[in-house]
Amino acid sequence: MIENNTTNAEYTTPYGKVYLDLDADIICLSLSSGFDSGLLLYMCAKACSDNQRKITIQPITARRANATDFAWWDRVDNYANAKEVVAWVKKCFPNVDIRDNILADAPLWNYCDPDDPIIGKVHTYIAAQGILQRYVYSRADTIQPNRRYTKRIITQNGVTKNPDFELSGFNPERARNNRDEEAAMPGYVTCCDDNEDKTATRYEAFRNSDKRISFWIGDKLGILPTLLNVTRSCEGPRDLTDNWTQECHHCWWCYERVWAKETYLLPNAKPDTKYMTTSWFNSLRGPVL
Repeated sequence: MIENNTTNAEYTTPYGKVYLDLDADIICLSLSSGFDSGLLLYMCAKACSDNQRKITIQPITARRANATDFAWWDRVDNYANAKEVVAWVKKCFPNVDIRDNILADAPLWNYCDPDDPIIGKVHTYIAAQGILQRYVYSRADTIQPNRRYTKRIITQNGVTKNPDFELSGFNPERARNNRDEEAAMPGYVTCCDDNEDKTATRYEAFRNSDKRISFWIGDKLGILPTLLNVTRSCEGPRDLTDNWTQECHHCWWCYERVWAKETYLLPNAKPDTKYMTTSWFNSLRGPVL
């Protein structure tokens, strides 16, 4: 399943082949505290450890923030979960240079529609990630360059596409449905984009595959139970999560995570195998109260 050499690591899965580039001084990794980005951090650290690559991994975390009088749009502080993910991966790979998360707030994110063709491009959450990435770039000179590596910096994002409606039976109309297959590396689900002078590359490792690929890899790596425990994908509001002390069992991210967990071993499932409908979801986890 895992192929390693001195410049990359590749994962062959039933849902496509994943490529991880190790040919850089710095990996800037977007860490939301969710399952996919937590797995990607682990994979990058493991690849560096296995290949004895002296690379700095810098996790970045954007936190959605609001004024206190907009309680409905408040969200759990994902920074605490993201720090827990980093601490766990550091413990797994003490020989890898993994820096502490750096954080930026996305203020009043609830006013922005991520699916709007204009507003979505300047969504405050996306803007916060851009601020963090530019900060890492500006600080790159403080990290000693390794002249063996081709690139100065690589940015990594663990975003996946939504499940196909034919497989899930449930499909929110969100921009994440758009596939970037034209940007995919030949033979991989991974997308990449080089800057003009080839000193930096942006990768989306799982972009053209749904969340089942993450669960499949996590299982094969033997970290699935721990990864499920330390990450948080729920986006439910305060009242449905008892002040974020439990999952809401109702939001799209809860649906998607449970769907992937229940179906990742069924790559050739027929369309009616596991519909992500409310009735199916409730049969697994109990009704939303």
